[in-house]
Amino acid sequence: MDINEGCDSLEQGAEPNAIPFLHSEPAPLDDVTKSHLLTRFQPRRSKYSSVSHDACIECHVDLFGRAGVGKIIGGMNAYDGDFTALCAPEALPERIAFCSYFNEYAFVYDDTTVDAVQPTNPILEDAILTRALGIKKAKELTRPGDTQTKKQLLAKIWALLQEIDPDYLGRCHAKFIEWYETAKLMRDKHFTNLDAYLLNRALDCGAKLVNPS
Repeated sequence: MDINEGCDSLEQGAEPNAIPFLHSEPAPLDDVTKSHLLTRFQPRRSKYSSVSHDACIECHVDLFGRAGVGKIIGGMNAYDGDFTALCAPEALPERIAFCSYFNEYAFVYDDTTVDAVQPTNPILEDAILTRALGIKKAKELTRPGDTQTKKQLLAKIWALLQEIDPDYLGRCHAKFIEWYETAKLMRDKHFTNLDAYLLNRALDCGAKLVNPS
């Protein structure tokens, strides 16, 4: 069987022995977007991006109900491709839905639990902040979300992973806990100057990976 059968051709300039792309296609880029790129690297998008996006929506429905889809931005993007479709474009078709669901859960968990304003934070006592955000938004920031629902969804994720790849379950579980504990430490740090904060924030968001300097 020809390994290239049914595959996209290799990227222009790729090594002759490079593995061909099986499950992705070049991400569509208009001329304006291309002009802003700092690299000639061609982003790719999963051929199953619609499946991946549907999994994002399913996660939101499970967390917030149908009326709450998009309540948290997460990694959803029906136009360009969601986070998983772009960052793991070669994900296997039988696994991409699970990966996308888990990633979307992590995005929401990060926003509503890890980075949520803690109840002990006197945000509502800050008149300037309350006026800037509005009372409703300020109150939402003090509520980390439905903890029980998030626990149920995480249990669902572990159960699905046990079926899909039991050998990977332990490692994935350990990494999730490691991420959560590390994120909490970074969230709770106190800074005395802006430079120290920016260095920490660059590490937090991975900015150093894309900083041309």
